[in-house]
Amino acid sequence: MSQAIGILELTSIAKGMEAGDAMLKSANVNLLVSKTICPGKISTHARW
Repeated sequence: MSQAIGILELTSIAKGMEAGDAMLKSANVNLLVSKTICPGKISTHARW
């Protein structure tokens, strides 16, 4: 089985947290990292 890494980058930290939470709850993924990358931007990396 091959694996994939998904990267989600949003310009709203609140929306980024919501999207990451929804992704973890709705799919079989592992969260690798979620961090702010500059003021007002968030990057979330997950592995399928």
